Formats: sequence, C-alpha cells, structure tokens
Amino acid sequence: MAQCIIYARVSTRQQAWGHGIVRQIECCQHQAKKDGVWVRAVYVDVCSGAGQMPNRDRAISEAKETGYPIYVESMDRWTRNASDESLDDEAIELVFCGELQAEFAANIAAAFVAYKDQEAMDGR
Repeated sequence: MAQCIIYARVSTRQQAWGHGIVRQIECCQHQAKKDGVWVRAVYVDVCSGAGQMPNRDRAISEAKETGYPIYVESMDRWTRNASDESLDDEAIELVFCGELQAEFAANIAAAFVAYKDQEAMDGR
C-alpha cells in the first residue's frame, strides 16, 4: 500500500493545546484515507512558520529518502516564507488537504438547508 507523511504546525503553545494540531492531522488522515494511502509518520512543530521548523526538516528528509508525499493541511501550515526553498524542491511532493474543510462545510450547509426545507414542507 502507498504511504505518506503528515506534517502539522501551530505557532504557539496555546494553539498546541487547542484543536489546531488535532484538526490538521485529522484533515490529512481523512485525505490519506480518501487517497488509499497509509500514514507512515506524523511530524509536528510548535513554532512560527517564518523560523526554524526542525520537525518539518525531518519530514522533508524522510520524504526524500522514501519518495513518500507529505500531506499538510494548507500552505500557511507549511511555511510563511514566500521564498521557501522547499517549495522548489522536486524531490518532495506536497499534498495540501485543507480543501476538505471547505467541502465538509459545504456538505453541512447543504444538509442544514435540506433539513429546513423538509421542516417547512412538514409544516413544523
């Protein structure tokens, strides 16, 4: 079975205790499952996206060694630096999974509208 690496990052310790990291990992796990890919490793950093990210560097090294893609929620979780050299590195494949949140939100909104329409038809 194909494999991938997940990378998640939050900027502060407060965010680390919140749902930020969990949400990012779950988003990537969902995409991996959808893609039929097994998660080999998960790397997490708690630091600014403009500074040093040691676990991102580890994820990049593993991706280069194995050829596995790195799943990350969105570009701003990967870097805040527009000139980030990792974006030009052809030895790694980045898969951005954040679109799933928009798809999920749209599905929830559609379900709510359908419920309200049914409620109106039932005369509630």
